[in-house]
Formats: sequence, structure tokens, C-alpha cells
Amino acid sequence: GGLHYEANTDSVPEREEFHRIETAVGGDFFVVLSDGTRVWLNSTSEFVYPVQFIGDRRVVQLKGEAYFEVEKSDKPFIVKAGDSRVQVYGTRFNLFYSEKLALAEAVLVEGSIGMTANGKETKIIPHQRVWYSMKDSLMRTENVDPADYLTWLGNSFKYNRTRLDKIVFDIAQWYGVEIKIAPGLEKQAYSLEFDRSATIDWVVRALGLIID
Repeated sequence: GGLHYEANTDSVPEREEFHRIETAVGGDFFVVLSDGTRVWLNSTSEFVYPVQFIGDRRVVQLKGEAYFEVEKSDKPFIVKAGDSRVQVYGTRFNLFYSEKLALAEAVLVEGSIGMTANGKETKIIPHQRVWYSMKDSLMRTENVDPADYLTWLGNSFKYNRTRLDKIVFDIAQWYGVEIKIAPGLEKQAYSLEFDRSATIDWVVRALGLIID
């Protein structure tokens, strides 16, 4: 289940002090930042943020997956994710970053964000997904239903024409197991939905049937 954690914001430090949160396998976490921004962290994610935002920018770092509801401010809100970063212009969005998959992707629910990699920013509007592939250094966008990317906030996994390596990565992270994919299957896309409370044996069997 989720824990709720709020930073102590009584005193403003001379220099930025940071909190680091690492979520466990099969667990999630909810945190309110000093500016009122709300962040939901998915399983096996790492989030670094200042106790108090000082200076002219609000900068945080993410490995894994999180859903953000960013408080409006004249100070830009920036999420660093490996070689990419997302600049927020007051908004609600989901951000996923994995070194292993060499992928950073953001799905926008409301507002406006821009993802920057290799010095180039790509802005998206609500109901769009932007993703950066580190393998080929390419940024792409497409129109999506954000609900498909937010099922982890509830109690299920839902995929709509999603690459198998991303599906298997999510499952492996949630259950704390290692799953190997046969060569050539990684890029195959599948649509499926299942409950997060299902056993790993059931999930692997179901995947086997779908993939044949």
C-alpha cells in the first residue's frame, strides 16, 4: 500500500537539502513537496527532491515511474530523468524513465509540458505521449488516452498496443522477479489488462497464451 510523506517546511535552509525516496517491490508512495506539488511514485522507483525549493527553479529527479500534479508557480518545475528532462508549465502528467529500457516517456493529462534531450525540446498538449529512446537518440510523439497509462494508480496493469519489453519490465519490477524475453519478441506490441493482485505464476501463464 501507499505511504504519505510530507517534508518539514518550517525553516528555510541556507542551501538545498535533499530527500531521497526509494519505493519497494510491489509498493507505492505518495509525497507532497514543499510547494504543494503532489507526487505518486510507482513500485521500485527512486525520487530525489529538496526539503524546501530555493532559487529560481524547482528541480527534482526520477528513476522509475511517477504521476505528478504540479502546483502553479512562476518558478519553472523540472524533472530530470537520465539524459532527458521534462519542463512543466503547471500540469498533471505521468513520467516513466528506465535506464534498462533506455526510455523516457511522458503522458500529459492536463496543462503543458516539454521534454528535452540532446538540447532539443518537444512540447506536447493533453492526450499526447512524448518519448525519448536513448538507443537511437530519437524523440517521438503520438496521441493517446492518458487513462491507459494511469491504471497503476488504481489496481491494474493496462496496455494498449504496448511493446512487450515495456510490459515485461513493469511486471518484473512489480513482482521483483527477472523475466527474459526470447530474441525478436521485444518490439512486438500487445493489448492486455490484468489485476495487480494476480500471482506472478498466473501472469506469466497468461502472457504465454497471449504471445503463443
